[in-house]
Amino acid sequence: PRLIWIPGAEEVEDGRQAGVIRNLQEEPAMRMGAEVFGGRVNAFKDLILQRLLPPREPEVPAGAGGGAEEAGPAQVYLIADPNDEDRIAELEDYLFEQGLEVRLPDFEATEEEDVTAAHRENLCECDAVLIYYGAVRRAWVETKLRELLKASGLGRKAPFLSKTVYLAPPFDARKDRFKTHLADLVRQPGPFDAAVLQPLVDHLKSQSPTQ
Repeated sequence: PRLIWIPGAEEVEDGRQAGVIRNLQEEPAMRMGAEVFGGRVNAFKDLILQRLLPPREPEVPAGAGGGAEEAGPAQVYLIADPNDEDRIAELEDYLFEQGLEVRLPDFEATEEEDVTAAHRENLCECDAVLIYYGAVRRAWVETKLRELLKASGLGRKAPFLSKTVYLAPPFDARKDRFKTHLADLVRQPGPFDAAVLQPLVDHLKSQSPTQ
């Protein structure tokens, strides 16, 4: 894949360069097949060098998620934008109460490379992925779906037990029409209702070594 680094807006003086950067940030077509990074340029250089290294073989045979050293409950990576952190609380609590281990993005990280590192680790180690489509653009969801396709290139050894997009308020015409062949869909049209998640939870619990 192509790797693109873009500087912060305050570092760009040339108007044409600023326009290109703005298009990369706002137009999904401009980023098709590419990964876009910000932050410190030295961190980006380190990332490139890391990508050039062959994937490291795990020291212990992986479990269902490709990273766990001991049998345990199924791990669900709940992918959400920081703007939705408060909205996912009920969903996170419900999954945990059902005996599933829930992992989240690093919402507290201040550096982009730390966010990216945690994201990749979760993609490699978790058994299932649940993408929260709340107060984000459709392009954000589609980016996350493409990243799932790249998980094996990051070192993941086994397929996901499930890949699901969780559609939650606020709804608009674009979200109402959302569909994909890359994941299952769960639609939550109003307040949180555990019933819409029960088939997914039952499936994951049936696959968990501890259930």
